[in-house]
Amino acid sequence: MIRVNLLKDSRDRGTSTVLGGGTFLGGSDSVEGGESARPDLLIKIVMFIVPVIFLYGYQQYTAGIAEAQMEVLKQQSDQIDTQLKALDPVVKELERFEEEKRKLNSQLDIIKRLSKERLKNVKSLDALQGIIPAKAWLSQLKIVENKVELEGFATDDIVISDFMQSLDSSIYFTNISLTTSDEAKKEDGVVKKFIIKCNLENL
Repeated sequence: MIRVNLLKDSRDRGTSTVLGGGTFLGGSDSVEGGESARPDLLIKIVMFIVPVIFLYGYQQYTAGIAEAQMEVLKQQSDQIDTQLKALDPVVKELERFEEEKRKLNSQLDIIKRLSKERLKNVKSLDALQGIIPAKAWLSQLKIVENKVELEGFATDDIVISDFMQSLDSSIYFTNISLTTSDEAKKEDGVVKKFIIKCNLENL
């Protein structure tokens, strides 16, 4: 009966009692130890979870900002594409205008060049009429670009020489050269047939 009472008392007080050389630990100390360990575990769990939740939220926030920016850029790109498509007819019209302008300028340049060449030829021919000696006459005149070939007759070599000196002193002719000077029979006697080549001066 004493043994039973001791067990009962030990349960009531939560103390240890020696029974048969063994130790019996009361239940109140074990419960207090378990309860004190639970808050520490909860704190550790919370300290681990909170940064993870914060990092996930930050990633979601930055991803949302990036998506919003991409959407704005896409809208701007679509607006630019629309504006470019609207300008396509204007650009094509400008290109057509530039092509027409280029053609007209090319034609105008050709006309200016031809007009200049014709004016130069007219002036050179007018000057040539005043240079030809009285005892010489031309049978053929060729002008190719700035190359001139004079073919004709003279009474003698002195007349041909005077003709060449007159050509050389003119501002319209350069590089005077006599390529042919042969005798030729005419109704009124023997004359000299000549071919003179020269260049038109680029005035």
